[in-house]
Amino acid sequence: PVFRLLLVEAILSGATWVLAQAFMASDKPGITSIMQGIGFSLNIPLLAVLVPRYELVGAGLAVLISTTVRFVFALVNYPITLRVHPPSLRPRWSDFTSIIRRGGDDGRAED
Repeated sequence: PVFRLLLVEAILSGATWVLAQAFMASDKPGITSIMQGIGFSLNIPLLAVLVPRYELVGAGLAVLISTTVRFVFALVNYPITLRVHPPSLRPRWSDFTSIIRRGGDDGRAED
């Protein structure tokens, strides 16, 4: 069970970092710092409460909950800070076709 929790956490964490890049690019790194601070300050008490009771699963839950809060914080701050709607989190068919069309080309010239 803990592997599944950590798998979901890894996906959410990656999506959170992708969303955080917009704040960094918009010269608002403080939002990213606040987001990380909230996640860290939430994670410590969650670990203290959940690990003694649920052991390893409690640790996974603590990390997942704090990452979920960071993710929601990033989504909520898009319209507040950047004044834009957050990007769609659902992949579209055009996303896949553009990857296939590129054929794995990373845009670099061959040596």
